[in-house]
Amino acid sequence: MVDISPVSPRRARLEKDLEHDLEEEGLLVEAARIVLHVKGVSGMTVRDVLAQANLGTRAFYRHFRVQGRAGVAMFTRAAAEEAERLKQRMAPATDPRAAVIAWIDGRLDLAFDRRIAANLQYLSTEAQLRRRETPAELSLRLT
Repeated sequence: MVDISPVSPRRARLEKDLEHDLEEEGLLVEAARIVLHVKGVSGMTVRDVLAQANLGTRAFYRHFRVQGRAGVAMFTRAAAEEAERLKQRMAPATDPRAAVIAWIDGRLDLAFDRRIAANLQYLSTEAQLRRRETPAELSLRLT
């Protein structure tokens, strides 16, 4: 049975707030990606991210209580986008062998297709450079 009762005003407001929060967080993560690409981790600051997103300090700390979490969100989003890209690449496969070939071709795109490699390759390089840093050390770099 389908529930056709109206949504309470409180629930509607909460859903609207959640939608706004997700949109705002997306702006911050995308701004962080742009700043990272231009300045690298060592040159990236919260101030730069906020300027790129055209948002205030409160917005940043509402979503990321610790600066290093913005970086984690950025890497997580990039990984999810890459997983979706590979999934779409494999979708037309008619058997497991074709799916594996499509997956390998998709992974090779990272090395040979500049459009695809641009975002992920840079994030990967930065991650490798910073892999021994603790979250606290990374947070210090972002202040």
